[in-house]
Amino acid sequence: IGGKALDKSLDELKPILQKLNILSLNTEEATRITKIEQKYTKNKKQIINDDVKLMLTTLKAFVKDIVIITDGGKGAYAYDGTNFYYAPVYPTKRVSTLGAGDAFASTFCASIMLGKDIKNALQLASINSGNVVSYYSAQEGLLDLPKLEEINAKNTEHKTIIVE
Repeated sequence: IGGKALDKSLDELKPILQKLNILSLNTEEATRITKIEQKYTKNKKQIINDDVKLMLTTLKAFVKDIVIITDGGKGAYAYDGTNFYYAPVYPTKRVSTLGAGDAFASTFCASIMLGKDIKNALQLASINSGNVVSYYSAQEGLLDLPKLEEINAKNTEHKTIIVE
């Protein structure tokens, strides 16, 4: 969903959204679709602020399985109707953000299609998008599944969590 569709109401988008198993948007796109403004919280213990949770639950009412909202350097959030998930940004040297969202969404969807659970899929997507931003090209930094799994196995600090 992009462009002019982002300015349509959820009711207008309902026939499209109801066909989706997974919807991945960035915070700006989620704000435009849901008309929910994100007010950043001063509560540093709150991993997913209430506005993002509201965006996720609002969108999930229209999407079959999983809604993801990426938030740039803050990480990514997902909701499956039961659990909220948070995936931190995988630390890399950021050169360009070109292709980061596409790398994230495509890696997440491919991981789910390969039978990975949501936490693992978010983790792999975070690593791949983190690697992409360390290059000037949208494709140059893309990693294949064996390399993603190798990096993830060594990664002990930046893990996806389920959030209350």
